[in-house]
Amino acid sequence: MARPTNQSNDYDFHVETVPLQTVDGQKAGWFANRRTDTNDILGVATEHYGVVQNADLIDKAEDTFKRNGLNNYKRNVIVSGNGSRMRAQYDFADESIKIPKVGDEMGFRLMVNNSFDRSLRVSFELGMLRLVCTNGMKTLEKEFGLTRKHSSKINIDDLITDDALTKALANFKKAGNVFSRLADVDISQVSGLTILQNLTRKNVLSEKVRENVATLWNVPTHAEDEGRNLYNLYNALTQHLSSEVADERFEYSDRVNSQVLRSLDRASRGGATLKKLTTAHEDDLEKIELQLAAN
Repeated sequence: MARPTNQSNDYDFHVETVPLQTVDGQKAGWFANRRTDTNDILGVATEHYGVVQNADLIDKAEDTFKRNGLNNYKRNVIVSGNGSRMRAQYDFADESIKIPKVGDEMGFRLMVNNSFDRSLRVSFELGMLRLVCTNGMKTLEKEFGLTRKHSSKINIDDLITDDALTKALANFKKAGNVFSRLADVDISQVSGLTILQNLTRKNVLSEKVRENVATLWNVPTHAEDEGRNLYNLYNALTQHLSSEVADERFEYSDRVNSQVLRSLDRASRGGATLKKLTTAHEDDLEKIELQLAAN
């Protein structure tokens, strides 16, 4: 049987927990979480670890959505690490908020997380979907609802509940405040390029990502992004990540998205953080000038 690729949409496989042994046949005291279709070992844990099957978690989530009248959604499941980690991404077409200053509209997104390598708890995570171009945007909300470690006592009926969903919707309505604050901070064309260069210096962005985002910043493809503010700069990033990176490297895209949003949010509060982020390093001045002239 062919081995699965590192990232796929295949989530409906079964994982079993089997004891590990030493080379001489002795019990090692650890257990492996193994895919039964490929026999791949997805993670190692103690006897206290509780496996939650992806399909069971998704079924429970969608039953909760249906019970609460949230039937109009699009699902995209991202499975990483040959099955080690699963994120089921739900976009709800009937729930949205507006960002008045820039005339933009954001859709409600939920991520249901699971893993077999101890890297992700079973949880809900709130996100945003920019409706004009379906860019995936992060929020500063942490995982919420009844987030749980994988333990032998885990019960998914206690995790994805009506109360957790109600809380997610309430947090969604508030999350737009972050983007409104970004939109309130006007910056120059050069300052946008400088911010991208400084984020690259901090190893938040790779040089390749910086170049592509800078191109979108210089020549926006959507009328809503023609303004020059921190919100438009963030949109240039999410546009590149959503269209060019996430399909093949979702986890990398998701991490960069979160790190940049946190940096821009801190800058949006003004003071020394904004000044530092918009002040170019002497070694970068020529590069910024060349990129500005090229567009």
